Amino acid sequence: MFAVEIRPSDAQYQPTGTIDVENGADGPVLHMRGDVDAPVVQRFEAEQAVDRRSIVAVEFSEMAYIDSIGLSLLVRWAQDRTSAGQAAVIRNANERVERVLYIAGIESMFVRED
Repeated sequence: MFAVEIRPSDAQYQPTGTIDVENGADGPVLHMRGDVDAPVVQRFEAEQAVDRRSIVAVEFSEMAYIDSIGLSLLVRWAQDRTSAGQAAVIRNANERVERVLYIAGIESMFVRED
């Protein structure tokens, strides 16, 4: 026999990752760190009013995990950049990130820069 932990659907959980915009040499860079999941994306969108088109790149070097909500943030950003005639640049995407983008079918939306 085994135990299964069931969490109430209305429970509040502390996010274990962060999304921050930091100024880089070429403009604002979105840094995803730790576990980028729904609570992290929701907190980022509530606390930081950012024009996604102005973000020149997304940095993944410190990201451990991303869920579908995190991926949807990336897709919206890539679409905004593309519609503005700019490339959606991703930086330091490790093999795991590359695999997730491939499985989600969105890898072609991004230009890799390391």
